[in-house]
Amino acid sequence: MRSMTNVAEVSRRKPNFLLGGTSAGGTSFLSALLLQHPQVYLPIEMRPEPHFFYKSWEYEKGFDYYLDRWFGRVPEEAVAIGERSSSYLYGGAVTASRISRHLPSARMVFVLRDPVDRAWANYRYTVLEGLEDLDFVSALEREEDRVKAAEGVWAEIQPHDYTGRGYYGQQLLGYLEHLDASRILVLKSEDLREETDRE
Repeated sequence: MRSMTNVAEVSRRKPNFLLGGTSAGGTSFLSALLLQHPQVYLPIEMRPEPHFFYKSWEYEKGFDYYLDRWFGRVPEEAVAIGERSSSYLYGGAVTASRISRHLPSARMVFVLRDPVDRAWANYRYTVLEGLEDLDFVSALEREEDRVKAAEGVWAEIQPHDYTGRGYYGQQLLGYLEHLDASRILVLKSEDLREETDRE
């Protein structure tokens, strides 16, 4: 647990890393591990996640809004400053271009999970959120039509794109258009779960 920090020792600072990945992929687990380190800063209030570089209506509020909202009180001792938004990988090249524009030296950490297990976990979460009333097989059968028919904010959020979120290679290629590969770290959630003590 973090020690109390004097108000004079906190200030607005830019993030130098972003945790991405995919819904139900393990980003929450990784952020919980990172928060145990005294020199790592992640905003405590992470629900909903920022999704700033992914959601157009958040991005339109401006970069200063993002910094004030999520990084207005970063302790002086923080060396690694970041945030977690599971949507960032799914956003591909559009999200990557926004990140590259505002955070040209930030590093990306993506957590990936077996795509079949991830799709099932994503489906269960969508049901719990009250956004899904079909059984899993029916949801998969109607997925393409529902993705195409989505309108407004739902066209961007795409809660029913269960398998589409699992095309990791295609999504990572979008990042490689805008970020150097040396700035991207890809982790498997299964390895994180089984090797939490590994350095």
